[in-house]
This record gives sequence, C-alpha cells and structure tokens, in this order.
Amino acid sequence: MKLDFKRATMDDAGLLVDIYNASFISDYQRFGTCPGYGKTIEMMEESIRLYPKHIILCDNKPVGCISCHSNGLQEYEIGCLCIIPEYQGKGIGTQAVQFVKDYYDDWKRLTLVTPLHKRENVRFYTEKCGFQAVGTERDGDTELVRFLMERNYFVEGLQGSGKRTILRSKAYTDDSIQQHLMKDPKNHANDFHG
Repeated sequence: MKLDFKRATMDDAGLLVDIYNASFISDYQRFGTCPGYGKTIEMMEESIRLYPKHIILCDNKPVGCISCHSNGLQEYEIGCLCIIPEYQGKGIGTQAVQFVKDYYDDWKRLTLVTPLHKRENVRFYTEKCGFQAVGTERDGDTELVRFLMERNYFVEGLQGSGKRTILRSKAYTDDSIQQHLMKDPKNHANDFHG
C-alpha cells in the first residue's frame, strides 16, 4: 500500500465533497447532522481557502483528506481528517497525522477537536497519534474534545565556542515522559527552549 499526499486545489472541490460524503455519511445517518457531510462545491472551495487540504492517495486512488492551517506562532490546527470507510483501520489516518507533522516541520503545537461521543476518534488521537485530551468545548449541541500535541526541543550540549546548539530534537508526546517532566519543572528548566 503506497500512500501519497496531494495538495488540493479549487479544481478538487468536487472530489473532496465526494470523499467527505463517503467518510461522514454514517455519522449523518446516525446523528441526523454532521458538519462534514452534505457540503456544496462552493462550501468546499471556501473550506479549501481557509483550511489547506491534502488529498490522501492510496495506490493513486483518492481515499481521504487531511486539512490543517496555521494559528500563528508555530501552532497548527488539524481541521479535518477523513478516510473513506473501506480504507479505515489500515493505518492511513496515523500516517496522515505524521504527514502533517513532517509537512509543517516548524510546528510547536498541533491542536484539533473531535466530538466527545466519537470514542473511536478519541482513542485514535490519544493512543495511535500521541495527542493529549486537554479539555472540552461546545459547537452548538455537540460536545467536543480539544486535543493538543506539543513539541519541545531537548538541548544535548554545547559546541565549540560555547554557543548553545541543538544537537538532537525529540517530540515528547508519551504521557509518562510528560508527566515526569511536569513533576518538577525547575529541574528541567535549562533542558528546553522555544
């Protein structure tokens, strides 16, 4: 299974409507409403302008989409991640999140929301992708979970002239590491910058 990510253009609006509808029809049927289902081409064009999108191609077949935009200061919001049902559960979503982390390589914070009642999404983002649930918020009648992933750079040492340089960086997303660092932040104050 070969995955590629193609930056969506306005010409892809119809294709994206089809991908969103195929991905979200079960939510629409189950709950009677779903913001990702039933978009018009004009609505999708506006969404492409606001949330840059990448079409997920599996062996050159469009199977999903991931959108992400900058909130400024190296913070990015994943607006939508959708995979058509016959391709779900194959690791494509996990690879799509990794694609965002690589594509927006200056990220310090990644955020997103998903409906609280979508327990499989909550497990996916926390267990498979390494996000932390940091709170809830409401969008109309829907309670949403807010997720966050932060990247801190670990400074390994000094080089030559005494200038501090980053020799290696790690994204700390494992709960046990974050909990350890948060226990006594004074002991780690000089380990991190940015």
